[in-house]
Order: sequence, then structure tokens, then C-alpha cells
Amino acid sequence: RSDRKKAAEQLFATYELRWTLKDAVVESIVGDEARVRYTHTTEKISGPDFDNMRVSGVHVLRKHAGAWRLYNMEISSVVYLGK
Repeated sequence: RSDRKKAAEQLFATYELRWTLKDAVVESIVGDEARVRYTHTTEKISGPDFDNMRVSGVHVLRKHAGAWRLYNMEISSVVYLGK
């Protein structure tokens, strides 16, 4: 497993979080790859101390077996909103 996958598994085992997509704008689609600029918030529902945050960046999606799948996330900014 990749380090990212391990970190995500630990995050989901520790916290109940709510992700809210605020903006999503398709920047480009070239062949089987799309780039989507996004802003979302992450808020803790339950678990230990956690700083809520607003994250902006680009999701890179690739078409696989006829469906778009998240391939990579390029984070451009993180603003911590407090607890």
C-alpha cells in the first residue's frame, strides 16, 4: 500500500469527518484526463482534536473502464478554520 492510502485509512479510523464541496470548475479535458479546480471544507463530526479546514486545488481525474476516477490531488492552499 502507498503511504497516502495508509494515512487515509488511519484518518477514517480515527475521525468522522464531513467534506463539503464548495466549488468545482472543469479546467480541461484532454483525452482520458480531466483537471477540475475545487474548493472544499473538511469539518470534524467526531474524534480527537482536529482543525477544520478549507482546501483549494486541482483534482486530476482519469477515465478507467468508462468511469472517471480520482488519480491525483494537487493542493494549492489550506486555510485552517479552527475547531
